[in-house]
Amino acid sequence: AKQKKKLLLLVFSAKWCSACQELHKRLESPKVLAFLKKHFLSFTIEVENHPELSQWFGVEIVPKSFVLSPKGKILGHIQGVLSAKEYMARLQKIIAPKLVKLVFYVEGMT
Repeated sequence: AKQKKKLLLLVFSAKWCSACQELHKRLESPKVLAFLKKHFLSFTIEVENHPELSQWFGVEIVPKSFVLSPKGKILGHIQGVLSAKEYMARLQKIIAPKLVKLVFYVEGMT
């Protein structure tokens, strides 16, 4: 992340979690994927496979997403399932102070 000057997006999830699966579907829209690829290195972390990491981040309920700076500082988090539009608006609010210009239109997203 440091070398690429991108933020990190960690999405804590579980295979048994239907809300997590719904969030993943919503984040697969072309507009969302383009935005994520431009600004983030994104990782899905399965809580049952990484209990120590989940505990370190204090994840008790999934899905839960964290935005980290390239240096690893937590900038914000998003809890639960949101529409793609709401999720992107929350990400934009978290990262806007870190970017000089952020032009992103959430029109047409569900």
